[in-house]
Amino acid sequence: MSSIKDKIISNFDNFSKNEKRIATFIIDNYDTISYYNGNEIAENADTSKATLVRFSQKIGYKGFIELKREINNEQLSSIKHNPYETFLPTPCTESIFSNLVNDINNFEKAISPNTIKKIVRYIANASAVYLIGFGSDSIAMKYLYNYLPICGIKCIYTDEQGVSLRERLITLSKHDLVIMSNFSDMEDDDYMVARYAKKVGAKFVSMTNSDIVGNSLNADAYVVTKESAETFYNSPILSILLCNIILSELRHTYKEKIEPELKKYSDAIDFMKNSQEHQ
Repeated sequence: MSSIKDKIISNFDNFSKNEKRIATFIIDNYDTISYYNGNEIAENADTSKATLVRFSQKIGYKGFIELKREINNEQLSSIKHNPYETFLPTPCTESIFSNLVNDINNFEKAISPNTIKKIVRYIANASAVYLIGFGSDSIAMKYLYNYLPICGIKCIYTDEQGVSLRERLITLSKHDLVIMSNFSDMEDDDYMVARYAKKVGAKFVSMTNSDIVGNSLNADAYVVTKESAETFYNSPILSILLCNIILSELRHTYKEKIEPELKKYSDAIDFMKNSQEHQ
């Protein structure tokens, strides 16, 4: 199957002068085109956004948004794998430990302290934190949902899709934060959540396994937690490690806010234990 890039190249002679400038810019920047919005592409190609729309329509799309989404999907499909093909032979225990140690070391080098601080600031200042993940992507979100509330952070968790998800998002406002686990097998609901967060002015944070995903969702902040081993299961180890880093930074940075909440939780647990003992 030919790529969208191939389609652009094969139709190049049919484009107008301005459309050719757009085509040239997209071809030259194809791997990173998802980082650009329509205005930026038009500006870099020295033409108008209307020309960009006409260009998109000429190669079979309703407009640039649809063209960009299809390019994103094409790039995402290139980083997907068939786990049942790649998990042969089964990695031995030593290999799993070795890969994980390397992954953690690489993650430590790659992670940005400023990004962590930004995410923690978003959490501390949000009226409510929406934690969203589908399927196995929900594991890290459930983990945060266990611990953010005892820090005094109001949380709304969902792993539902479709109508149930949309109903959950109705109350989302510009004062809130969305943290979502988005991995390569993206679905329409992933894009919908990101777009709706932008529409209402809420901050959007993505926990993902690809820079392409983080940028395609136009996230305010994202962290890549990709493990190197090809397996039939989605390992959440680096994602949970990221959650631990976020929780520790939250407690350290906002000590005056978090410590009283943790004490309140501890006192409540002690009271309930003592009540049971005296029954």
